[in-house]
Parts: sequence; C-alpha cells; structure tokens
Amino acid sequence: MQKKGFTLIELIIVVAIIGLLAAAAFVAVNPGKRVGDASDAKRWSDITAIADAISHYAVDHNGDLPGGVSGATAGTEYMINIAGGSAGSENCTSTDDTYTKIDISSGIVPTYIPTMPLDPDLDKATAEDDGIGYYIVKDSEGRVKIGACSESDYATASIVVQR
Repeated sequence: MQKKGFTLIELIIVVAIIGLLAAAAFVAVNPGKRVGDASDAKRWSDITAIADAISHYAVDHNGDLPGGVSGATAGTEYMINIAGGSAGSENCTSTDDTYTKIDISSGIVPTYIPTMPLDPDLDKATAEDDGIGYYIVKDSEGRVKIGACSESDYATASIVVQR
C-alpha cells in the first residue's frame, strides 16, 4: 500500500517558487517610490492650496496681496513661516540658498485656508523653527510663485505653482 502525500523535496520547491514570486512582486510594486509619490502629491496639493488662498485673497481685496507677501521684495525668495514661528532665515533643503522667513498667514488663515500646510516630512515643532518647507517669491508684476523645498528622489520635475 502506497501512502499519498507530498515529499519534502516537493514542498521545498513549492515554497521556493512562492518566495521568488513574492520577491518579484515586491520589487515590481516598489514601495519606496509609492511613498515618495504620495509625499510629492501632498506637496503639490499644499502649494496649490496656498497659491489659491493668496489668489482668492487678492480677488477679495482689489488685487492687494496678504500682509507678508505684499511687503516682500520682488524677486526675493522667502521661506514661508507659520504664525508664532521663529524669525530669521533658513536653508531650503533642496538648495544651498538661505531664505528669509516670512509669515504669510495673516489674512488668509482661516478665511481662505484652514491652516498653513506643512511639508509631509516635517512636524509642527520643526516648522516653528525652520519654516513649513515651502518658499514663496513675488515677481515685479505681482505674480506669486510657491514651491516645495524638498521632493522625493523619484520626482521628475520641480514642485512649483505660479499664479
């Protein structure tokens, strides 16, 4: 009488094949890229929300920009600071440039945007010291450009919005 079942060799081969398929699926999914893409999507959303809030403020105030932005020197890049954060200057993490920090929340928070968004890699304590991870520059014609200081290793373009 023969016993039915799998041999040890057959089980080892099946487990090895399943392991190879799992490793191939893990590499194909590339979780690092997915996390980077999610962070970059949040950055796009944040800078778009800030730019939209500034635009809506300008529409409601006859073209005037909010406090910190209206006094900004044309062509100068500023690190966006949150209300109550420390003054001074900080480096944008993607560049060696040092930006003076300005608080642009006056007039736009909470009317046009509930709170100033933070870069997904920062926490509130870091933002109070170093800025929210986004910069702003106003050109000589009053157009405003908002950008992200950092981006994932998988980003294909700079994260910048201009209004």
